[in-house]
Amino acid sequence: MNAELKPCPFCGAAPRLDGEQGMAVCVLCGECGASSDFSPAGREYEAAAAWNTRAPFAGDPGYLAALDLLLKHLDRDTNHPLYREFLGFAAAGRRP
Repeated sequence: MNAELKPCPFCGAAPRLDGEQGMAVCVLCGECGASSDFSPAGREYEAAAAWNTRAPFAGDPGYLAALDLLLKHLDRDTNHPLYREFLGFAAAGRRP
């Protein structure tokens, strides 16, 4: 299958389709190890579709609501690494 795969959402590396003894297939990032769920062998398009699905853009109202919820769970700790990471993604216009 020649599925077009988006770069890894975590590290940006190029992923690959990876099979498990001809029974299942997933998309795997060889750099950081991120992977999609397994799909039945012969249905690589399902694994590719799952891998290529991304969260909404950082400027979306839903993203900002999720960030607000995260902040409530972090007790508004603006020094928490997750808080700084989310702000960095939002400022760069990227998705986490």
